[in-house]
Amino acid sequence: MRPSNTRARLKTACVVMLAVVLVSIVFLRVDLATKVPTGLAAFNAAQKDNLKDLPPAAPIIHTEMSIPSSLVSSEDTYLCRSMAVPGSSEAKAIFTFEPIANEEVHHMIVFGCSSDPTGKEAGVRKFIDAGKGGEPDDVWACKYSDFQPPCDGKSSIVYAWANGAGPLEMNPEDAGVVVGNLTGITHLVLQAHFLPAQPQSNASVHMHITERMPTNFLSTVIFANNAFELPPDTEETDVETSCCMPGMPAVPTDLFAYRVHSHAFGENISLSVDEEVIVHGDPQLPHIFNRPSDSDGASAIVAADDADNEGGDVEVFAELPMGSTWNVMCEYNTLGHNLTVPVGEGHLNEMCNMYLMLSSHVPRFGNCAWGYYFRSIVYALPGTSVAKVVKVIDDRGVMGQVAGIHLGFQGKHHLMLIFHRADRDMELYDHRDLIGDDVFMVYDTVKDEVVRTFGANMFKLPHGLTIDVHGNIWVTDTDSQMVFKLDSSGERVLRTMGTDSERGWDTEHFCRPTEVAVSNSGEAFISDGYCNGRVMQYDKDGNFTSVLNMRGAIVPHSIVYSECQGLLYVADRENSLIRVISAVKDMTGFVRDGMAESFTFSVAEYGLVYSLTVDEYGDVFALLWDRNEDWMENPQGKVFLMHVQSTAMQLSMSKV
Repeated sequence: MRPSNTRARLKTACVVMLAVVLVSIVFLRVDLATKVPTGLAAFNAAQKDNLKDLPPAAPIIHTEMSIPSSLVSSEDTYLCRSMAVPGSSEAKAIFTFEPIANEEVHHMIVFGCSSDPTGKEAGVRKFIDAGKGGEPDDVWACKYSDFQPPCDGKSSIVYAWANGAGPLEMNPEDAGVVVGNLTGITHLVLQAHFLPAQPQSNASVHMHITERMPTNFLSTVIFANNAFELPPDTEETDVETSCCMPGMPAVPTDLFAYRVHSHAFGENISLSVDEEVIVHGDPQLPHIFNRPSDSDGASAIVAADDADNEGGDVEVFAELPMGSTWNVMCEYNTLGHNLTVPVGEGHLNEMCNMYLMLSSHVPRFGNCAWGYYFRSIVYALPGTSVAKVVKVIDDRGVMGQVAGIHLGFQGKHHLMLIFHRADRDMELYDHRDLIGDDVFMVYDTVKDEVVRTFGANMFKLPHGLTIDVHGNIWVTDTDSQMVFKLDSSGERVLRTMGTDSERGWDTEHFCRPTEVAVSNSGEAFISDGYCNGRVMQYDKDGNFTSVLNMRGAIVPHSIVYSECQGLLYVADRENSLIRVISAVKDMTGFVRDGMAESFTFSVAEYGLVYSLTVDEYGDVFALLWDRNEDWMENPQGKVFLMHVQSTAMQLSMSKV
């Protein structure tokens, strides 16, 4: 920051007005052959499996979108043109964007739309497209401030260019922007901002597209503050916008590239997480997509994963934690300017935008505005019932009942950690001896092999498995009445909770605990358990802080924490209830005032709630079992997967 005697600060103030729980069934009727696994990681992997079935090698499609300059008749003109995603495949990957324009074009943006835009009916300008054999096509006015958005429904930015920037290229095997029906992007729209009234240059973007799916999906998240004005003759004014980014904290997302955007008065735009600056850029330089570098901040790190980068180029990238608050700050200087500067799209207005191109194993298109994150394109699950057995993993018969699964072990999305019971079954009594075989199994979903096992002589009856934001492994052992925190390798025990082999009802004991939920700041919430109906809370150092006794609960069997919502979800198994508990944090990051049960809802129509999980998008899913009456001797029935989505509607205001 620069010292200043005249400093104004604008910050988005967010007020949560309403929380609504919406429940929808997304999977139906799957025969249960033997037992119900605690983890739902296979569901998270199924989305990308549907894309990876495409051919490993495919021809490259060259296509171009162009807007003729002859259609421009006034200054600051915004024009759009659309096209359907080329080809008939369910998915395509764009790995090269080549801009073709001169200084008369301020910027070009390629939007991904969920349908063919109908807004082009207003202000349409027809022309003959020589590239299409002389067929007529439409270009239309599409300026946001004139309420003419490029897309009608769901939309996202897949590429953005500004004057002075060069092409954006990706290795098609490593990363690409995936479009098509499966990603919800069926049409592409090119928007061009022409500065003069009679430009001589067309605005064009040439794209290279293939059916071959990359290892990682590239998608753009936009941070924008559209509710501010700059005071005149002021040396420094800061405008901020921030959002909690929903997702799995244990599986971070990489920042592939970033782009900053403001107009004449902008001096610096930065992204920070937990008060640490990750990247920053000068908006007076060409608005290009920059790759993170060592100079951007302490979080720029070098990727050298032997499993994924054997002999390849070493890349510098920034690793961004999900379930954390990301903050974008724009800094302005209006010294010597005697008028208030309003926000707007024109070159006499100001803007505060940052485009983050994220690299992840799932698409993450979205927008942060008004202090709230909106997922702009929702990944479309094909069909109505895709719950199916894709693969059976059995390491020579040594894997027993599965207690928990985590996909994304050690931050690698292709590694699955399996927590199982070896040759032991759960009984009504507690086993007294430790399991002599390894109970952890690391399965590589790419190599299709078990790469490591560990955990012998540590547990009596494995139950719940959780990985925290730091990669630590948390498990419950129902027969030892203990909770264990292991380091990320699983070789070292960092902490234990409970009293070994003693059931109890006070704060020093558990009674067959089932699972642990861990916040990013380190608090642990333990569902306890088969013979207690409560949730126990511990601080980051493992000290007991509070307990919530859930009246009438019978076997709280699973628990997850939604970091961005500040809510705990508890599976009250035998009552067929999902209990939602408030655990809102204070400004220091710790849960304040203990826990309070907010509401419950019944899922008895579909069975008993066995497991809960949070996916890569921060959505909560529940695994239900409509079990038969003699299930202990003959475990049969139907399994349902329920999507439990909590949404918070937020309002905000900006103050000088």
